[in-house]
Amino acid sequence: MGFTHVLGTDPSHKMIDQANAELLKDRVDDEQIKYTVLRAEEVDSFLARKSVGLITAGVAAHWFDQSRVWPGLSTVLAPGGTIAFWVSGYLHLRQPN
Repeated sequence: MGFTHVLGTDPSHKMIDQANAELLKDRVDDEQIKYTVLRAEEVDSFLARKSVGLITAGVAAHWFDQSRVWPGLSTVLAPGGTIAFWVSGYLHLRQPN
């Protein structure tokens, strides 16, 4: 599966502003890379159903409301898609309903 678009999200306006500044600093002018203010638990209100091939979260997954994030992620994840979280410690994942 190839990827044609990248969407970076964060609930902090400051982090999104910094990410956009990095794109400008590196002179990246690519419509395929976008950043937006969005909580992980809200992805299903922003993205189309079954439209995402890869969902990643680095060191932020422990902040997610596990009871809300899994239903949203499973809604937007395409068949055969992957969810990958990495953390520095333990992350307890409950079995989604």
